[in-house]
Amino acid sequence: MSTPSTSQPLLTDLLRRVSRSFYLTLRVLPSGVRDPIGLAYLLARASDTIADTELLPADQRLSLLDAFNEAVQSEAAPPSMHALVQKQSDDAEAELLRVCHEAIQLLRAISEEDRQLIREVLDIIISGQVLDLQRFHAARSEKITSLEDPQALKDYTYRVAGSVGAFWTRMCLTHLQGTPSLDHAELERLGVRYGQGLQLVNILRDFQKDLSMGRCYLPKSLWESTAWRPGGKHGGDEAFVTLWQDHVKEALACLTDGWQYVHALPTSWIRVRLACAWPILLGVRTLRHLAYPPVPGSMPCKVPRTEVYEIMLRTMITSPLPEVWDSLFDRWISQCEAAFSERE
Repeated sequence: MSTPSTSQPLLTDLLRRVSRSFYLTLRVLPSGVRDPIGLAYLLARASDTIADTELLPADQRLSLLDAFNEAVQSEAAPPSMHALVQKQSDDAEAELLRVCHEAIQLLRAISEEDRQLIREVLDIIISGQVLDLQRFHAARSEKITSLEDPQALKDYTYRVAGSVGAFWTRMCLTHLQGTPSLDHAELERLGVRYGQGLQLVNILRDFQKDLSMGRCYLPKSLWESTAWRPGGKHGGDEAFVTLWQDHVKEALACLTDGWQYVHALPTSWIRVRLACAWPILLGVRTLRHLAYPPVPGSMPCKVPRTEVYEIMLRTMITSPLPEVWDSLFDRWISQCEAAFSERE
């Protein structure tokens, strides 16, 4: 992507401040895909900040999201973020909203092919954010709202994460030389599953935190036949534990498809392979601690920063040895599966 020099603070300093761990993954990517993917992330992060803020009523956030997406999808003027910026307590998010019009202008300056890919994925992501806001706008800790059925969960994970897997795949195929070992349609399907798996990890990890905000992403049609109820104390109910573990297993299955995705990438794409492998390995490590439902009031589990760096270093050193990568992945998958039969 050919970008003006004025774009660099957006795609470096600001991106690092708002993307946290994703920035580590982003920086290892080849330059040809790093900037467009980074720009897409910034725009999605801005829309997510709009959707999640409690500083504005839901109807105002929906209007702002609609205007923001209109500016992304067309030549319409970006909406004013001044009122929202003034209320933000997070300096990085305030800065992101303040300069998001610059990100939109940058989007309009890049190649037509990249612009179209970014617009497509943002339209899907923002549709998921809008749906989430409409669904949970009245949710409170004492008035918990749940997704209705498995299809609603599948749809949500596709919109906010699975679609990113498809976008990532198309962007790499557009910019990088080399031929994956799978046809493009199958590679994209695995990319979607990979993204959905990462979102399932997030949902399981943040389960108690979401409940405290009145949100339950586990489908009601599945848990209503168990003794568990949102806000209740029946997390140890065997039927609910089985339901919980079914979702952990589905997340593992999605990440296993993600691992197949990594294997299908050309060996010359080592930077992309690293960028894809790290979130999968971190996701599996996170699921190891989620074999049983978290107790009410517990904090989301996190992989220690030292272990994050250890994974990155180990995979970089052994990048020419895929069997070493596989042994690490297989061992951790086995540990997750073993955890189903033991209480932590």
